[in-house]
Amino acid sequence: MITCDADIENHPASELLPHLILGNERDAADLERLRTLRVSHVLNVTSHVPFHHEQRGIAYRRLPASDSTEQNLRQYFDEAFSFIGE
Repeated sequence: MITCDADIENHPASELLPHLILGNERDAADLERLRTLRVSHVLNVTSHVPFHHEQRGIAYRRLPASDSTEQNLRQYFDEAFSFIGE
Protein backbone atom coordinates (compact mmCIF):
# COMPACT_ATOMS: atom_id res chain seq x y z
CA MET A 1 0.00 0.00 0.00
CA ILE A 2 1.33 3.42 -0.97
CA THR A 3 0.44 6.41 1.16
CA CYS A 4 1.01 10.07 0.47
CA ASP A 5 1.77 12.40 3.33
CA ALA A 6 2.05 15.50 1.16
CA ASP A 7 -0.14 18.39 2.26
CA ILE A 8 -1.37 19.63 -1.12
CA GLU A 9 -2.95 22.76 0.38
CA ASN A 10 0.43 23.97 1.65
CA HIS A 11 2.63 22.78 -1.19
CA PRO A 12 4.43 25.65 -2.93
CA ALA A 13 3.74 26.50 -6.56
CA SER A 14 5.73 24.29 -8.94
CA GLU A 15 7.21 25.08 -12.34
CA LEU A 16 5.94 22.41 -14.75
CA LEU A 17 7.67 23.85 -17.81
CA PRO A 18 9.55 27.08 -18.38
CA HIS A 19 6.98 29.85 -17.78
CA LEU A 20 4.22 27.38 -16.76
CA ILE A 21 3.57 27.19 -13.03
CA LEU A 22 1.01 25.10 -11.18
CA GLY A 23 -0.29 26.51 -7.92
CA ASN A 24 -3.31 26.59 -5.69
CA GLU A 25 -5.78 29.21 -4.50
CA ARG A 26 -3.34 30.51 -1.88
CA ASP A 27 -0.70 31.09 -4.57
CA ALA A 28 -3.20 32.91 -6.80
CA ALA A 29 -4.08 35.25 -3.94
CA ASP A 30 -0.46 36.14 -3.09
CA LEU A 31 0.48 39.11 -5.30
CA GLU A 32 4.05 39.21 -4.00
CA ARG A 33 4.51 35.52 -4.84
CA LEU A 34 2.99 36.02 -8.31
CA ARG A 35 5.37 38.90 -8.98
CA THR A 36 8.37 36.92 -7.68
CA LEU A 37 7.44 34.09 -10.06
CA ARG A 38 6.84 36.66 -12.85
CA VAL A 39 3.28 35.45 -13.37
CA SER A 40 1.27 37.54 -15.82
CA HIS A 41 -1.67 35.19 -16.42
CA VAL A 42 -3.69 33.00 -14.06
CA LEU A 43 -5.84 30.17 -15.38
CA ASN A 44 -8.41 29.62 -12.65
CA VAL A 45 -9.93 26.12 -12.85
CA THR A 46 -12.69 26.55 -10.25
CA SER A 47 -16.19 27.83 -10.07
CA HIS A 48 -15.61 30.21 -7.18
CA VAL A 49 -12.07 31.61 -6.70
CA PRO A 50 -12.02 35.38 -7.40
CA PHE A 51 -9.70 37.19 -9.77
CA HIS A 52 -7.61 38.51 -6.89
CA HIS A 53 -5.28 40.87 -8.80
CA GLU A 54 -7.03 41.67 -12.06
CA GLN A 55 -6.79 45.41 -11.29
CA ARG A 56 -3.01 45.03 -10.75
CA GLY A 57 -2.19 43.77 -14.24
CA ILE A 58 -2.69 40.02 -13.88
CA ALA A 59 -4.79 38.54 -16.71
CA TYR A 60 -7.29 35.90 -15.61
CA ARG A 61 -9.38 33.23 -17.26
CA ARG A 62 -11.84 31.05 -15.36
CA LEU A 63 -12.81 27.56 -16.39
CA PRO A 64 -15.81 26.76 -14.18
CA ALA A 65 -14.88 23.17 -13.37
CA SER A 66 -15.79 21.32 -10.23
CA ASP A 67 -13.39 19.17 -8.22
CA SER A 68 -15.15 15.94 -9.06
CA THR A 69 -14.36 12.68 -10.83
CA GLU A 70 -17.46 13.31 -12.95
CA GLN A 71 -16.18 16.68 -14.24
CA ASN A 72 -15.44 16.64 -17.97
CA LEU A 73 -12.32 18.76 -18.34
CA ARG A 74 -11.87 17.96 -22.04
CA GLN A 75 -14.47 20.60 -22.93
CA TYR A 76 -12.09 23.27 -21.60
CA PHE A 77 -8.85 22.11 -23.26
CA ASP A 78 -8.92 24.40 -26.32
CA GLU A 79 -9.70 27.48 -24.23
CA ALA A 80 -7.05 26.57 -21.66
CA PHE A 81 -4.36 25.91 -24.28
CA SER A 82 -5.13 29.19 -26.01
CA PHE A 83 -4.88 31.13 -22.75
CA ILE A 84 -1.66 29.34 -21.74
CA GLY A 85 -0.24 30.25 -25.16
CA GLU A 86 -0.74 33.93 -24.36
